[in-house]
Amino acid sequence: ASTAPLFPDGHPFHCKVNGREYVYFQATGCSEPVPLVRARALAEHIADSRRFEGFTCLETGARYDGRNTRLDRDAGGKLIYAWKPGTPPLNFDQRKELVSLGVMNAGESAFPLRDIETGAEIKAHGGSVFWNPFRKRWVMIAGQAGGTSYLGELWFAEADTPVGPWAYARKIVT
Repeated sequence: ASTAPLFPDGHPFHCKVNGREYVYFQATGCSEPVPLVRARALAEHIADSRRFEGFTCLETGARYDGRNTRLDRDAGGKLIYAWKPGTPPLNFDQRKELVSLGVMNAGESAFPLRDIETGAEIKAHGGSVFWNPFRKRWVMIAGQAGGTSYLGELWFAEADTPVGPWAYARKIVT
């Protein structure tokens, strides 16, 4: 395994943001389908993991460190989620632990995926995100870790950007 703070996993896709082409990936070790790692769509950027960016609320260059995790907050105390070079995103379990430690509030997660019918939190595990030209939105199809069936559930969600906000999902298969 790589020791770089960010390296790609999952299926890549191209996305233009503010006139720049990027390649988006899932974050290794994150298991969530949200593409939280990106690099400029240039060979020299793809080949150099130091140029990767993570979509995260950590301070630039910080790493998850339990109670000592350095979160990026504005002057009013609000978490700042942004693309930050060399900074990995937090995964579901890390976010849950930071909430339990009082370092982060439950409502501060950028990825509060919930069942649209019950409001129950969904721990997405595996899946993909891709632009759907018919829906004119980003679409996520994701499995669920710890769902109602040992064999699992699949969920459908839509968002305006590849990183969300992913708020509500609908179970499509058990």
